[in-house]
Amino acid sequence: MYVLFGVLQANNLRKDVKLFNKNDFKYVQDNLDKYKKQCEDRDGVSCRIVSIYYDVTSHYDEELERMSFEWAIKGCNLRDGASCGTVGSYYGNADERTGYIQKDEKKAFEFFTKSCDYKSGFGCAMLGFHYIRLEREANSKSDKKEYTRKAKFFFKKGCDYGYKASCSNYRDL
Repeated sequence: MYVLFGVLQANNLRKDVKLFNKNDFKYVQDNLDKYKKQCEDRDGVSCRIVSIYYDVTSHYDEELERMSFEWAIKGCNLRDGASCGTVGSYYGNADERTGYIQKDEKKAFEFFTKSCDYKSGFGCAMLGFHYIRLEREANSKSDKKEYTRKAKFFFKKGCDYGYKASCSNYRDL
């Protein structure tokens, strides 16, 4: 599940920053130093752009993947919600990457929470999926009901923040 939504997240981020179509990717590549400097000057969106660049170009290269992760951490520390969502995806999808990061559902949840707190619809949607998984594993009716309520809350929040996939999940509950 995280893989599909990791891909959706990458596509959503590319759309958000409008820099990753065929022609603009070259622009980002040519201006990478500028984005790095802007990130160092505390612009979280620029950190995200650098992170996406390294993620897209990594092709399972551990060093580039590490760089993508570190730039996403910087963006998250600057309160860029999408960057926090990227970090959460790294922890949630670690078993499908190079091995630089170990899978850690607790850390994934922590970063998706930050992502949602910083108004990233993707992060909120991922929290919704976390509660759907808990609902499916729950034994008591009251637990199932509570987890469904929380999932619906986070899907609605993700929808309100403009993450369209979250809207359909909200409607389906």
